[in-house]
Amino acid sequence: MREAQSAATSGAWTGPSKRTTESWLDEWVTSLRLGPSTVAGYLKNIRLHLKPSIGDVPLASLPPPG
Repeated sequence: MREAQSAATSGAWTGPSKRTTESWLDEWVTSLRLGPSTVAGYLKNIRLHLKPSIGDVPLASLPPPG
């Protein structure tokens, strides 16, 4: 809670959006600076496992890790 309050006070916090997990994954994987085979493996796992199960879920709806 304190982290959220601090982020809101400093202007770093942004409200929840309707952005989907799929769109975030697409952006994330293109930003990686890794070898082509590593990125290809990530793309395959995203396509086969993540997008079918949680691709249409808004990021704001995903639970925190843990």
